[in-house]
Amino acid sequence: MTSKKRVVTLDVVRSIAVLLVLGHHWYKYGAKSFQPLEPLLRAGWVGVDLFFVLSGFLVGGLLLRE
Repeated sequence: MTSKKRVVTLDVVRSIAVLLVLGHHWYKYGAKSFQPLEPLLRAGWVGVDLFFVLSGFLVGGLLLRE
């Protein structure tokens, strides 16, 4: 039986990445009147890069563990 160790910090970073992408799409195709968060919502593409880096890190860790 394998033990699963979850790293809560990685889950938080992954959720931030998803929220950045969702916010970017919401800003681009929906409401453009959210002035205080505009720089953050325009930089939502960073969430895609962050998500792929995290996925590579987690899959690489699994492969090395095998």
